[in-house]
Amino acid sequence: MTLAVGDKLFYVGNEGVGNRMRGTVTVKSVGRKWAQLEGNFGKIHKTEWWEDGGDYTSPAQCYASETAFLQKMEVARAFNELRQRIGYLPNEGVDIDDIMAAANALGIKIPDAPTE
Repeated sequence: MTLAVGDKLFYVGNEGVGNRMRGTVTVKSVGRKWAQLEGNFGKIHKTEWWEDGGDYTSPAQCYASETAFLQKMEVARAFNELRQRIGYLPNEGVDIDDIMAAANALGIKIPDAPTE
C-alpha cells in the first residue's frame, strides 16, 4: 500500500514505550522517505511504517488496520509455538521428505548435503 495524505493506519506502541498505545492515526503528509502523522505522533518510514525514534529504538509500528496487526500477532504466536515444539531431533517416522516439505512451506532453503 502506498501511503497518501488522509490514510488511516493502526498505530501500535512498542513494549516498554509508555503504555503501549494502540489506535487509529491519520497520515498528515508524505515525503520522499517519511510520512508525518497528525497529532502528537511523529513520522513513520514511508515503506516500512515504523515510527522514527531518532537515536533510540522506534517507539511504534503502524499497520494497514487492526485486523492486519492481529493477523501478524497470530502468525508470530503460532510460529513461536511451532519453534518451541520442534525440539532438537525429529519425531519417530519423520523423514527427509517431511522436513523438506515443511521447509518449503516456510520459505526456508536447506542446502544439499555435501557429497564425497
